[in-house]
Amino acid sequence: MSFSEEALYNQKGLDVDAALEFVGDIDLYREILYDYYEDIDPKCERVEEYIKTRNAKEYTVEVHAIKSASRTIGATELSQRALLLEQYGEAEDWDAILRETPGVLETYKGYKDIVSPYMVKAEE
Repeated sequence: MSFSEEALYNQKGLDVDAALEFVGDIDLYREILYDYYEDIDPKCERVEEYIKTRNAKEYTVEVHAIKSASRTIGATELSQRALLLEQYGEAEDWDAILRETPGVLETYKGYKDIVSPYMVKAEE
């Protein structure tokens, strides 16, 4: 797939300007988008496993990583929602975790469609 910087700036769900404040340049941003995309499925699987096993500590670590990665790519709203999950995990509030996590993970998985057109692996 080809990379269109203009299309990226107009992509709903991504605040590229905010992301570039973190990463510095568009080429590095593209690499980070690639890694973000690759991490979505494994992170979702781990979160779901930690819920099943009621492992609040690891759940919290994983949703913290989703929060941070989402903030880095400019997925600001998703990052804020993941912050709430992180807080629920720290409090071991399983009612809130069980209620809110599925929707956040659905949104997170939706970023595969948002990010995939811009996936360009850096040349080795």
